[in-house]
Amino acid sequence: REIVHLRFAADLSYDQIAQMLGVPVGTVRSRLHRALKAIREQLEEHENGT
Repeated sequence: REIVHLRFAADLSYDQIAQMLGVPVGTVRSRLHRALKAIREQLEEHENGT
């Protein structure tokens, strides 16, 4: 959730987020990918009424 906020609400780059959190850029990318996938799945469940 934090990475999603930093990427989209704060409009930070992957490099900026990685530096801020003290993790490699690849970690930022994979965490963001997983977070967006989870959000997408939750939205689909909500749309399907489950």
